[in-house]
Amino acid sequence: MADHIVTTEWTKSGSAFSTLQEALEQHLADIGGAETTVADHESAVGAQTDFSETKVLASNGSAVSAGTAGNGYNLVRTWTEAKYRADIDANGWDDTSSLAVSGWSITTKDFNPDTDKLHPSDWYDPA
Repeated sequence: MADHIVTTEWTKSGSAFSTLQEALEQHLADIGGAETTVADHESAVGAQTDFSETKVLASNGSAVSAGTAGNGYNLVRTWTEAKYRADIDANGWDDTSSLAVSGWSITTKDFNPDTDKLHPSDWYDPA
């Protein structure tokens, strides 16, 4: 079982997206990076073996039912603790400030499925 389920909730206040694709591609366009489509993102995620990822259309961090508009999306990445530590050691903690642009905001939650609780924010010090 995975030790870390990291949910990143992306919200663009005042926006309404009909599909996950629409929300993700708007965010990618606002970021202005190399990834511009869901296919680009899927390719980048598929090229690595550190985590698995799922995505859902969301409104204020909560998944929405089919046919209901959302104002963002959630990325859910499932990591083993060993791979998560190795990623932090190699790359540092994720700096998402460059991704919170054009009205996008972010909330990240690191859930421990073994305890049904969030990991404390200071669970690992790579120093």
